[in-house]
Amino acid sequence: MLIINEALSSLEPSEQDALLQAIIDDRPDGGLIWIDREREGLDSFDRVYLMRSGRVVQERTGDGGPVAGVEAANTSPRTAPTSSFTDDVQVLDDVPMLRGLSAETLKLIAFTCDRLTFNDGETLFRQGDSADEAFIIIDGSAEMIITDGQEERVIDTQGPGTLIGDVALLSNTSRIATMRSAGDLSVLRLSREQLFDLVHKDANLDLAVMRGLSDRLVNTAEKLESSKSAA
Repeated sequence: MLIINEALSSLEPSEQDALLQAIIDDRPDGGLIWIDREREGLDSFDRVYLMRSGRVVQERTGDGGPVAGVEAANTSPRTAPTSSFTDDVQVLDDVPMLRGLSAETLKLIAFTCDRLTFNDGETLFRQGDSADEAFIIIDGSAEMIITDGQEERVIDTQGPGTLIGDVALLSNTSRIATMRSAGDLSVLRLSREQLFDLVHKDANLDLAVMRGLSDRLVNTAEKLESSKSAA
């Protein structure tokens, strides 16, 4: 049994494909476990497992078909296991707080975060809730809502590439607003532990987090003041 654990990740895709095929041709009767990022060209494998956040979310044959005798994995309807890893990394690169980070760090964030989907009108978190996670919008938009007694006011709408919920998460305070999906919404969920672990691994992220938190606090304060004036 030969195990290849991202050993060729530094090579161009065409070079990886050529070496993979050479290994397969050289071991016609041997077992091969190939650990890699989500990619094409896996037809030679009997089974392919897609994992997110340490869990198997999809099992299929190399050509994309179902595995005989195996039912589809039961995943939460709020989890989107078929999302494009490459697309997620591209969106992360557009997040102001994450801009300029290494490609390896962005890939690590995309790989370790859960991707969730929300239907129109679903709540990501509520004003006054404790904060233990932040969200990065991948597709769709979410409304920032302030509740005053029985009255709700939408003070902002956030779209793809926006990090939401980070102010309360990083400042260890309760949520200052409610975030609700405006139409279908896809996000990456980043826990407090994941964020702090990433900060320890990448010094540039530490500076980016502090700069981003400062900007978000100023921006949120301005929107709250504007909302009060308009009320």
